[in-house]
Amino acid sequence: MHFGKFTTRPSIELEKLRRSDRESEMLMGIDHRAVGEKEGSRQSPRQRAARREPKRGTVTGMQDAEPLRQQVISANVDFYKEIARKYDGYEACASDEYLQEMLESDLNRMQSLLAKERIHGLDCGGGSGNLTLKMLKRGWNVTVVDVSADMLEISRAKVSASGYFAEFVNDSVEHYLSSSPGVFDVITFSSVLHHLYSPLDVVNEVAARVAPGGIFYSNFDPVLPSSRSLIACFCDLDTILAKILRDRKDLLPGMLRRLRKLTLAQDAAHRRPVASPGDLAEYHAREGLDDVSIAQALEQQGFLVQRERYPVARTKLMLWANKHLHAHLSFKILAQRKTLLSRETPDSEP
Repeated sequence: MHFGKFTTRPSIELEKLRRSDRESEMLMGIDHRAVGEKEGSRQSPRQRAARREPKRGTVTGMQDAEPLRQQVISANVDFYKEIARKYDGYEACASDEYLQEMLESDLNRMQSLLAKERIHGLDCGGGSGNLTLKMLKRGWNVTVVDVSADMLEISRAKVSASGYFAEFVNDSVEHYLSSSPGVFDVITFSSVLHHLYSPLDVVNEVAARVAPGGIFYSNFDPVLPSSRSLIACFCDLDTILAKILRDRKDLLPGMLRRLRKLTLAQDAAHRRPVASPGDLAEYHAREGLDDVSIAQALEQQGFLVQRERYPVARTKLMLWANKHLHAHLSFKILAQRKTLLSRETPDSEP
């Protein structure tokens, strides 16, 4: 099967970040044993991500990580209980016109690559149904998994009102994957990976559940920032503007939560102050994800991978600014599992 050409235009910022990673890794190699917790800010983005990854490869490491994973899962349940009703109007990934066109275009591409009459999709962390409905409109069979019963209630109502049918599963993505043997033509994550305690583990597990020739798709997750201070300032200002425009009732409480975090000691296990469920639910929102490692993990499991980065913001003003600053970038990955007829190399750079 020919994967076809997926046009991407890597930003100058991506090349800068790659050079920064290589230079930082060389420098850190000299004094690595002397680097303490206070000098963590000198590490490259990918090194900081590696420090945050849970230990793997030993029974002890997995046992140590499990309570933390469950805390993050529980925090997501509580977080979406608070914001489910306002999610669609607040999050750009569910409301921004350009991003909706991006999803439609990507789904059209998936459908053309699969060339099947009946496509079975798994929407992991399907939330309020934004991507689910787009899949159903194309005649796909869709299974939706989400840890939040409140978000699934909204999605179920939308699906029913539109005259479609989907299978809804109220469970964490991690538990569903470990307990269900199903294989799917398409598995999607829309603004989900950064909510997971160990997204790379989930990607590795879900890759085996994609049928030969099938598609793995993820979108709306933040990349590793080139500057933590810049992204912190950018996101804080963007959030304040978004609350003024769309959620004024939470403007003052939100500012008080942020002030409270300044006075809190770091949670030793999660390496951050925890003032509300959102601090654990959006586990990698500020620190970002290593999209290069995710793409490499998929390639190692036999996928042809295309990856793209793009500037994002909750408000139009901040989006305009971010197109110049590149302070906050998200990434998407569209990857197709190889078959015996697949080409061995993709048509564009990973």
